[in-house]
Formats: sequence, C-alpha cells, structure tokens
Amino acid sequence: MAIHKNNGFILQHYLEKGRDTIDIAQLPFFFGAMKNNPPALRRFLEAIFVEWATRSVADGGTLTVNTDDVVIFAGHSSTITLPALTTGRVLVIKDVSGVAGDLSGLGGSQAITVNRAGSDTIAGSNTSFSLGASYGSIVLVGNLATTTWHSVALV
Repeated sequence: MAIHKNNGFILQHYLEKGRDTIDIAQLPFFFGAMKNNPPALRRFLEAIFVEWATRSVADGGTLTVNTDDVVIFAGHSSTITLPALTTGRVLVIKDVSGVAGDLSGLGGSQAITVNRAGSDTIAGSNTSFSLGASYGSIVLVGNLATTTWHSVALV
C-alpha cells in the first residue's frame, strides 16, 4: 500500500490505532516512503515504533543475545555476547545495576563486557567492549559490509 503525504494518514493515527493494527510500511509521509528507504533507516524506525523485545542478565551473569532482542538490561560484571551481525540491526545495552563504573566495589571494575560473535568487530577493531559507566548504556548498529557493530550512542 503506497502512502502519499496528502492522503490524510498521520502519525497520530498510528499512535491511536496501535502497532498491532498498522504495518510499519504504513507510517506517514513524515518519515518518507518506508519501502524505498535504506534498510538501515527502516530498521531504525522499526526499533523506535515497534514494541522492543527486552531481556535481562543478572549481576555477574552471562547472556547471548537472541535474534529478536533489542534492549538488554544488564547487571554489573555481566558478560553479553552479540549475535551474528546483520546490517541495520539496532541493539541497546543498559547498566541497570548502577555500579558498572564503581571501581571501589568488589575489589575493582564491575564493568559489563560485550563480546563479539565470530569475526565481527565492535567499533571497527575491538573484539569486545567494556561498558564501565554506572547506569550507562550503548546503542550499537550493525554494518554487514564492514562486519562492524558501530556505537552510535554511548551514555
């Protein structure tokens, strides 16, 4: 179904009707013609407007990210392994313990370790990433052409 900017379909309609009744391709012209946009932009908008799949990992625990996961709530000292990279995949990892950056507790760093899958890289050359900011988070976006998870936000 082609959406034209003058057909009266607006973002408010999407918000009122809910995500279960409207396909992402029916979002308003405000976001451009979704079917013709690059896949990375489409996936980014899907991550914003579609209910996010979340999982949690306890303090000191380990977790391998599933294909449907978008947000990972991580405890301090946990280890997270990324999935095989796909272009445009958005993944958010958030420290919910509030002590990932605390160097005084438990004899040193309580950072969250994010490991790559296979030969993918994180931020271009790293095989792992350390999230060492209390209540910090990182937003990663996959780029299959460079086999890299790029960090687009680090808070």
